[in-house]
Amino acid sequence: DYTPSSAGTSTTTTETTLTAEQTKALERAQNEYEHALLLSTPPQNPIHRGCILSRMKLGDVHWNHFQFSLSLQEYRGALEDYLELTALEHGQEGEGGNGVHEDELMAKLLDNIGAGYSAMGDLDEAMKWYTKSLEMKQTVYGQQNSNHNTNDKFMEGHHIEIGATLNGMAMIHAQNSRFAEALQTWSRAERHTREGGSLTSSTDKDNGNNHPNLITILENMANLHTQAGNDEEALPCYNEVLRLVNIHDPHNMGTIGRLYLSIGDCQYGLQLHAM
Repeated sequence: DYTPSSAGTSTTTTETTLTAEQTKALERAQNEYEHALLLSTPPQNPIHRGCILSRMKLGDVHWNHFQFSLSLQEYRGALEDYLELTALEHGQEGEGGNGVHEDELMAKLLDNIGAGYSAMGDLDEAMKWYTKSLEMKQTVYGQQNSNHNTNDKFMEGHHIEIGATLNGMAMIHAQNSRFAEALQTWSRAERHTREGGSLTSSTDKDNGNNHPNLITILENMANLHTQAGNDEEALPCYNEVLRLVNIHDPHNMGTIGRLYLSIGDCQYGLQLHAM
């Protein structure tokens, strides 16, 4: 079975025991969330957008500590709060009301829930949430970047956030041995990240061709090419990942060493094929 790179979106399902320092960090996030709840206004509406953001942050803390079930619980709770809040704001009742507002926060929540289910191993459920997130992100960011002419409804506007969701979907395709679909989806993710990064970045370090999200996307593509025995396609991907890591994380000798090993394996494979 294919195991994608864990950078960016984790695929590990083991929940770890926290150190004392990590526990304190988690408690600080929990306290911030509870404090935000106390400050919610007006009294007749206990849900506040700040509370939703704090709950998302708490989910992120659990995620970074590999506590995926707790992370998913917070993301789902934040989504429920968001739906209730937007229903009240738009005068709609019920969770699925037509008044629910589509925005960046909603799209991010859907993406986080998809990642949570993916990390827990429920790939079918993860794909459902990723698909919802992708459709909403295209609506939100497509309106912002509508100057691209194409018939592909997912490519009307390029944005790094769309690329991030496509990366998660590609991981699921790869884990389900749908390798052609995985490569195609990663290619779309790469295009969104390069084009979207060029539209949104204000620095050379984070522009489209240097955006750090490309590290995960390209390494996953390279790994899949390597598994298929296609060293010629894998080698330029690994070289590009190495270039990006030297920009964004030049002191990570473990990652750099692993990439040099992968590059060496590809070069050796190409020499064998040439004999």
